[in-house]
Amino acid sequence: MRVLVVHNRYRVRAGEDSVVDEEMALLSGAGHEVIMHAPDSAHLERAGPLAQAAALARFVAASPVSAALEALLARRPGVVYAHNLFPGISPSLYARCRALGIPVVQVIHNSRLACPSAMLYRDGRYCEDCVGRSFAWPAVRHGCYHGSRPLSLVVAAAMRTQLDAARRDAALFMPVSELKAEVLKRSGIPPARIVIKLNPVADTPRRASPRGRSAVFLGRLVHEKGVLNILAAWAGDHRLGPIQFVGDGPCRDEVAAAARSDPRILPLGWLPRENIGAILAEARFLLCPSFTSEPSGMTVIEAWSVGLPAIVTGRPGASGLFGRGTGIEVPPGDPAALADAAAALWSDDAAWERMSAASRSRYERDHSPGAVLAVLERAFRQVGAR
Repeated sequence: MRVLVVHNRYRVRAGEDSVVDEEMALLSGAGHEVIMHAPDSAHLERAGPLAQAAALARFVAASPVSAALEALLARRPGVVYAHNLFPGISPSLYARCRALGIPVVQVIHNSRLACPSAMLYRDGRYCEDCVGRSFAWPAVRHGCYHGSRPLSLVVAAAMRTQLDAARRDAALFMPVSELKAEVLKRSGIPPARIVIKLNPVADTPRRASPRGRSAVFLGRLVHEKGVLNILAAWAGDHRLGPIQFVGDGPCRDEVAAAARSDPRILPLGWLPRENIGAILAEARFLLCPSFTSEPSGMTVIEAWSVGLPAIVTGRPGASGLFGRGTGIEVPPGDPAALADAAAALWSDDAAWERMSAASRSRYERDHSPGAVLAVLERAFRQVGAR
């Protein structure tokens, strides 16, 4: 089968970019011919504000697909496998493919079609104010996209354009979690056109063991990821061992200040992706105390692949992804509960072993390359891909 993958890569490499690359390798390895159209937002940013404004206007207007994409469609792929379109791939893609008799399978990595910020998060809390509305006016009023009302208006209009076009002409939607599926349904997508596709992570021979002594946080150092709550949990609690912060972001100064006064705080910055598996395999547990609805929980899935338990916050979208004995769930914004959970995972080897086994089992069943490939191929057959 010839599969055309379309994806607008992010300015800063994101988890979605990694998923796209992983799935392209999966499909190619299974004997499918994979071709790709992948404009890059970094190029658009370097082109300057006028070029950016023009790109946004083309997206909102659903202008015709680019000549480069048209040339790939002329090769008659059996299916178009769409990821992120915004802002460089016109939503007219759906109608063009339908006119050519090519089914489009649209992956939903985040909630941007319903929420301009994509995170279902505002002012320190989970937020669904725009879900199910004909237009995301609350996001405009609050400036949810980059703190700007004008930008929020443009993005809300762009997402309305894409949602209407996809609802009319896409063959199938593949959200990466149960929460994303529910948001789609409330946005008017019929359940019969929704198939949940969990994200894959490449397998590794590495395995975590109860000898691991360090906790790990992996991701952007931002408030909404719970970084400051981790620091508050560690402050003065001598039950807790070392914690490695792998990542960078606006909270880097707070992490660095904590590290200067507490040798257990270990800021490592961003590390090459090939180092992450070793970091996780040598850890005691992963911390993922986010305030937001995680789009796909890639760091947790990577931890599961080595049998590493996780501490996560109980929030919409988290329990369905992270539960079932694979770690400990704590309330969001509760440093004391976070500290108690961390202390429990350090002190109870038997509980750690049970959670480790459950984590690895969950990975093998839902997120291993073979499991995800089977879901993809079944979905492509469902839409009549040739």
